[in-house]
Amino acid sequence: MDAKLWYDAGCELGEGPLWHAARRSFFWVDIERKTLFEKEWSGGEVRQHRFDRRVSVAVPGKENELILGMQGGIARYHLVTETITWITPLGIEWQTIRCNDARADHEGRLWIGTMPMQGHVGNGHLYCIEAGGDFTVQQQDVLISNGMAWSADNRFFYYTDSSTREIWRYDFHDGRITNRHTVITIPAHLGLPDGMAIDMRGMLWIALYGGSGVGCWNPASGEMTGFIALPVPHVTSCAFAGEQLDTLLITTAAGRGGGGIYMAKPGVQGVPPFNCTL
Repeated sequence: MDAKLWYDAGCELGEGPLWHAARRSFFWVDIERKTLFEKEWSGGEVRQHRFDRRVSVAVPGKENELILGMQGGIARYHLVTETITWITPLGIEWQTIRCNDARADHEGRLWIGTMPMQGHVGNGHLYCIEAGGDFTVQQQDVLISNGMAWSADNRFFYYTDSSTREIWRYDFHDGRITNRHTVITIPAHLGLPDGMAIDMRGMLWIALYGGSGVGCWNPASGEMTGFIALPVPHVTSCAFAGEQLDTLLITTAAGRGGGGIYMAKPGVQGVPPFNCTL
């Protein structure tokens, strides 16, 4: 299956795809250009929200609010007034670290990872943030925090440190993860696992950075069952979008023609994102 260009965004580092059902629009970010994009699903208008620091991901919040992972902490952003309210700096010195991927769980908690920026050494962590801004570290010493998803029954949490080329499954209970083990290993010729989405069957759709596509894996068997080819190498993340959640929209990064948003019709429906209640 091939993906087609949906919007020529010209991103340096496109990431954080998000279908917002209430607004009937699609969000993504360009991390390095410090910009949040919103494209209406039925029309052509694209709105840009520019910030003074890197923005890595957006998660749906209350009404006209998004929860943003930024270089500096977690913030609440109002899409109408364009105002930012800081929730927590996570106790981090941010000069060499930034946020990366994030998702809300079924109880509205925010799960977000941090990582060292290019050219810097050190490790990030995976955090769970509760209402009120209290947080815990759930996974320490992560180099490239990425891709999060929950099984339909919320028994399992999937996550990756891209540098390992492994997808990990944890037991998930009441905002805590335990019993980590590897369920998928990405072959070296397919690049690194980046962002991921889960469909209604429980299959994981994994963006392959350096692998020119999105692969579909069965986490129960560890086998790849499908592949969506892109004409660019640096595929960063994906999310199911549209009223039926049957369109996979895919973000990419610059390099050999990349930086656009691509779309594919994989023949399955995705799981809608949960709203964050921070």
